[in-house]
This record gives sequence, C-alpha cells and structure tokens, in this order.
Amino acid sequence: MTEEQPLGGGRSTTVSRVGDSVRRETGPWTATVHAYLRHLRAAGFVGAPEVLGLDEHGREILRFIEGTTMGDALDPREPKTEMVTIRPWSAAIRSDRALAGVGRLLRDLHDAARGFRPATPVWREHDAPMATDEIVTHGDAGPWNVVFRGEDPVAFIDWDNARPQRPLLDLAGAAWHFIPLGDDDHLRASGFAAPFRRGERLRVLGDAYGVTDHAALLDALSEVKQRWPAKLRYWQPLRPSVAARFLRGCAEDLDWLERNRQDLASHLGN
Repeated sequence: MTEEQPLGGGRSTTVSRVGDSVRRETGPWTATVHAYLRHLRAAGFVGAPEVLGLDEHGREILRFIEGTTMGDALDPREPKTEMVTIRPWSAAIRSDRALAGVGRLLRDLHDAARGFRPATPVWREHDAPMATDEIVTHGDAGPWNVVFRGEDPVAFIDWDNARPQRPLLDLAGAAWHFIPLGDDDHLRASGFAAPFRRGERLRVLGDAYGVTDHAALLDALSEVKQRWPAKLRYWQPLRPSVAARFLRGCAEDLDWLERNRQDLASHLGN
C-alpha cells in the first residue's frame, strides 16, 4: 500500500492522501453524499471528487484532485477547532478571476444537481423534507473547500454538509464566504486591503453565476444568514461561549448587511 500522507485542513475530520486517492472519515450521511456525487458525475459535472468506495478502515475513498487548497499551508497535526479560524487568503484566491470562476462552477453544480431527489436521505445538518423548489447543494461553499489551479477554481471538496436548499440561498452563502462580506476587520484578517470593493465583487460573482434578479440575491443574503443559527442544533455538544460567539457573528453580519444593503444594491444596478 502507498504511504499515507496526512493533509492539512479538515477542521472537524482527519484527511489523508494515499497515492491518487483521499481517505476521509465517514458518517451516517456518507451513503447519501456518495449517491449525490455519483449523480453529479453522471450529469457531466467534474468539479467534485470521484467516489471510489470505502477502505478497510471504513473510510471513504475519493479520487485526489490535483491543485492547491487553503489547507496545504496548514500543519496536519494542528488541533481541530470548534469554529473556523480566519486565515489570510493568497493573492490568487482573492482575485476577481477566482471569484468569477467560483460563480461559474457553482452554476454548473446547481444545473447538474437538478433531478437528484433521494427517497430516504440522511444529511449531516438538515432533517426537513426536500421542497419542490430546492436542489441538493454543497452546503459549505467557501475558499477552504475549493481546489485551485492558479486563479482558477476547479473543484469543490468536503461534501459532508451537502443538503437541500434553494439555489439562490446557496449562492448567497457562497457570497458571504468568497467576497467576503462583513466588517472591515474580517476582510483584513482574510488578506484584503482597503478599498474592499464588496459591491463590485458581489456583481462579479452574480454575473458569473447568471443572476438576473439582483434584489432577490440581496434578500437571499439576509435569509441565509438568518438561517445559520439553526446549525447549532447539529453541533452539540458545544460550549456556551462558542455558541454565543457564533450567534454574535451572525447578528453582527446582519447588522452590517442592514447598513450596507443600499451600497451593495448600487453596484448591482437596483
């Protein structure tokens, strides 16, 4: 057997590379997620890992995707954390070209996902019946879950949080993560410098995805952030102080959006 190489990243799971495959821990949701990934590949979407099965330890085996990730710079021995740690992005990931590529990749994913409606799914962070206007989405589309080649995003990784939602809500969640939206300190911690160009970058992402109703996108930015506190029920047990920090972050982001909605709208054309 090829030597196993631990990989950086994986906030809540241990990830290793073995030859041209990746090994990850599984959960009750794995069978549903694997069926989803196989559906995407059959539909022609290549921006997700190919499922190869399970190994002798019960871990999932996925085809390794060549490129760079934010986890490459992290020590695999770094302790797992209860919440995401904000780290500086590379210049390539901060580029408008990368952002536009994410918009196109996300649209391709959403198009390929249509028609996947499993009869008895198990999701990691979702337990409501799938609505008629929903598709199965990645669920955590952020720069930490993308493989890049230079400035070009080529695949989403870490599909454990896949779940049904309306496509525009998935795009809105990606907008919070990839632009990123939020206060100045958050953007500085991510490696950006003033002027932050949030509105311009939202237009770049929306245009690449193919958004035509910009007002609906702005509404979705609010709705998806208001839905995020519901995630806490799936993260138990969680220390009260950690939950409080997460909830404060959601509230601060919503306050920021209320103050800045008109500025964002001015860049979108409505």
